[in-house]
Amino acid sequence: MADNETTECIYSQIWDEKPEAQDSYAAAKCICAGYDVYGDLMAKARWVEYIYLLLTGERPKSSQAVMMEKLAIALSNPGPRDYSVRSAMAAAAGGSGAAASLIAALSAGAGQLNGAREVALAVSMWQRCGFDIGQWTIFLKDSAHWQETSDSIWSLPERPPGFNELHLCPTPVLETLRLLSRLNPGGHLEFLLGHREHL
Repeated sequence: MADNETTECIYSQIWDEKPEAQDSYAAAKCICAGYDVYGDLMAKARWVEYIYLLLTGERPKSSQAVMMEKLAIALSNPGPRDYSVRSAMAAAAGGSGAAASLIAALSAGAGQLNGAREVALAVSMWQRCGFDIGQWTIFLKDSAHWQETSDSIWSLPERPPGFNELHLCPTPVLETLRLLSRLNPGGHLEFLLGHREHL
């Protein structure tokens, strides 16, 4: 390296790279959460285990990997009734290109109508209510409880997260809930399955 060159260091809790000796812009070794991605993980890990590692920074237990794999199957193709898919179809029908149609799908999928924002609100409800059915009942009956979780960027939700207007649980969702609750006995999903109709 020349005297006037500086070394740039980028730090991350999940990712670390060692540069090639001849080219500091090319990685010689990539480390994800302490694991050598190309020298070790690629040969030994399953894709779902790697995704879990990327999301959590931890190696999944066997049961966690199986559960995530089943969840990935359930979520991989929501079908043409899903809001994000309908948004993409409408954009494409209007003459938008593939990139614009993808953005339309991502935008709807990030929202609070069966989207990522609704998931965030539901997780917030879980953190507040836990396994206390009485707390859930109070929380869901009074919209002030679940609407107060909204911030200035989002409009107030019209219904509690995780519920539709008809209070109907579609069959694929129920089948997914049943399978995942069997894979994680005693967990949140088993609680939800047991109290679903009451809620």
